[in-house]
Amino acid sequence: MFQVVTAGLVALSSEWPPDVTSTRISWVCAVILGYSAVAPSSPGRMLLAGLLAASTDPLAAWIAALRGDAVERNLLVLVNLFVPNYICAVGAVVPAHVMRQLGQQVRRARELGSYRLGGVLGSGGMGEVYRAEHRMLARPAAIKVIRPDMLGTGLMRHVALERFKREAKAAAILRSPHTINLYDFGVASDGTFYYVMELLDGVSFEDLVTRFGPLPAERAVALMIQACDSLTEAHACGIIHRDLKPSNLFASRMGYTVDFVKVLDFGLVKFASHAEDRPAR
Repeated sequence: MFQVVTAGLVALSSEWPPDVTSTRISWVCAVILGYSAVAPSSPGRMLLAGLLAASTDPLAAWIAALRGDAVERNLLVLVNLFVPNYICAVGAVVPAHVMRQLGQQVRRARELGSYRLGGVLGSGGMGEVYRAEHRMLARPAAIKVIRPDMLGTGLMRHVALERFKREAKAAAILRSPHTINLYDFGVASDGTFYYVMELLDGVSFEDLVTRFGPLPAERAVALMIQACDSLTEAHACGIIHRDLKPSNLFASRMGYTVDFVKVLDFGLVKFASHAEDRPAR
């Protein structure tokens, strides 16, 4: 509708007053082709919109005749004015089809498993974390990905991949409510490694102190007790975090509970010998 209205305004302006000597191609052609390249739509809809837009020039000429501005135009002028519009309307189907295909490829590229990726939540040495949503359950989640180009080659690739797998395995083994919950883990068709975690609503300890300054002792103790609950289970399972810092401790909201602590980022985790064979939950 916007394309047709725009084309109509262009056509009316060109016919006010009409130029009997003009043999130029109408600016409506530029409107038709421009919209097909930037406005995503199906080829069928783009063809319909293009034909309607192309018809605005003959309509504007008819309106000019009704208001008494009718002029004599020879056949060549009429062909130059009106026929290119319809040629562009048909040709606009091609860029519309290309744009539609590119859009579908982008959507597929932003899907991992059953999840559709959203905006970036953060990034680090191991990869990037995206907001995501399950395609059927509409359950919000966070997806951490490590792309093939970030793995390097040879020994560097092996070390990075093992570290990523250890992080996913550690999160899957632990059952404490104060350890980040793991939903899924896998490898995409393009070689991207990823795992899906619960999406937290809150701030890291680092951001909390940066924004509000030192916390009252009572609150700090309550937060650290919850963090220790996660670490106690991890140590009992033979898992050592090795990367505890304020940015890896998260104060979140869980339902109506606030200051619910989650321990994140087990990327540098070390397994004791008796923990390697422990099955994931």
